[in-house]
Amino acid sequence: MGKYGHIGSYTLPINRSGCSLIKVTLSFFFSIATVTELDQKYILTPASVRDCYLIHVLREHSENKSVIVFTHTCKNCQTLANMLWKCELPCVALHSLKSQGERLAGLATFKSGIVKILVATDVASRGLDIPQVELVINSNVPASPKDYIHRVGRTARAGRGGMALTLVTQYDVERIKQIEATINTKLVEFDTNENEVLPLLKAVMVARREAELRVRGSAVLEKRMINKRKKLLLEGKDPDVKPAKKKRRIKMGEKKQIEK
Repeated sequence: MGKYGHIGSYTLPINRSGCSLIKVTLSFFFSIATVTELDQKYILTPASVRDCYLIHVLREHSENKSVIVFTHTCKNCQTLANMLWKCELPCVALHSLKSQGERLAGLATFKSGIVKILVATDVASRGLDIPQVELVINSNVPASPKDYIHRVGRTARAGRGGMALTLVTQYDVERIKQIEATINTKLVEFDTNENEVLPLLKAVMVARREAELRVRGSAVLEKRMINKRKKLLLEGKDPDVKPAKKKRRIKMGEKKQIEK
């Protein structure tokens, strides 16, 4: 059962045929909580080894489970998907730079169970109803608590149980605090053994580097540039004119230090 957050209230004066005005206060609420069937956990990891923990979890804790791995950009989504294939973890990628046909084909492959891992941007966190998803992994902490709620809402659907696991780096602590305050739930630490994770470091770093090079040489970034040019044209701007670089502002304290 969900919890609710209070948006605000509005006082409405009502005139009842000659009687004095009476005021009725209407309060508005919105659902902000995650369902009780959802097990919400986190792994605290240095940013430099976050990919190692992702690979470890997918290998050791997701056998025969349908998993969605969320990330924040199309480029990183495709990079992660390529990296997982390099680590012998078959998956499909879902992001806005893929064509409609490619997205539908990828979803069909995932829904049918041919591939158990879907790597996606937030394009998959809304509107997709895949009841059999048992595990959602946030490979990055969303900037907005609302995005977190949409992501983890892909599991524990229709009365089923599910787990949401978030990889938290040293830079994400404040975001996690905001999310916990919004959903009124404390995330529980997921039990992992560092000695099992760190031996993966070299292989995962190599796989990541190869995946990045593959994305750089693919049509993914080219399509992003085309979309960017189209957007500028629609805004009436010349896509070939480079925007002026913003001058770095020197803070007063730093300026005094320089003068000294």
